[in-house]
Amino acid sequence: MKIISRLFSEYLLIPRPFRLLILWGWIFLFFAIGIKLNWFFNF
Repeated sequence: MKIISRLFSEYLLIPRPFRLLILWGWIFLFFAIGIKLNWFFNF
């Protein structure tokens, strides 16, 4: 729990536009991994 709060406080230090960019980056990453796994299992 301490690690999460530390990460969150570090996350809050990042300026707002960059925060959104990082969030979208993670979403895109998970989306891409999901598509690759789906494509892999379809064969």
